[in-house]
Amino acid sequence: MRLFLKPFEDDLPISDIAISLVNFGVQEKDPSQTLGPIIKPEYTLQYMIDGKGYYEIEGKKYIVKKGDMFCLFKDTVLAYHSDNIDPYNYYWIGFDGVNAKEFLKLIGFTTNRPVINYSNDKISEIFEKIKAEDENNG
Repeated sequence: MRLFLKPFEDDLPISDIAISLVNFGVQEKDPSQTLGPIIKPEYTLQYMIDGKGYYEIEGKKYIVKKGDMFCLFKDTVLAYHSDNIDPYNYYWIGFDGVNAKEFLKLIGFTTNRPVINYSNDKISEIFEKIKAEDENNG
C-alpha cells in the first residue's frame, strides 16, 4: 500500500495514514463489463488506462476516460459500465481502514467530486509496479 501512496507523499502525512489493501487488479477491455447498482464493502480507486465508460453515484452520471481516476465509495449505491464502442481498461485498488475516507478527502475525492483526471505517467508506473509485485508474490 505504501507504494501506491508514493505519488501523494508531498501532500500527505504518509506515516499517519492507516489503511489496508483489500484487493488489486486490472480490468481488460470488455464492452459488456457492467457493475451495479451495488454497494461496495470497501473503497476502490480505479485508474483509466484506455477507453471510456460511465460511472454513476448518488444519481449523478460521469463519463470516465483515459487518465481519469474515479472512486467507488464504501457503503454508497453506485454503478459503472464500459462503453460499447471504446471499452475501457483500468487498474483498481481496493482498500479500507480507519483513515481511508480521510485519505480520499486529502487527495481530493468526495461523493461530490468522485472523478479526478490525473493523466500522470507516475500513476500508471505505480500500478504497474504493484501488478508486478502482486504477480511475483502470487
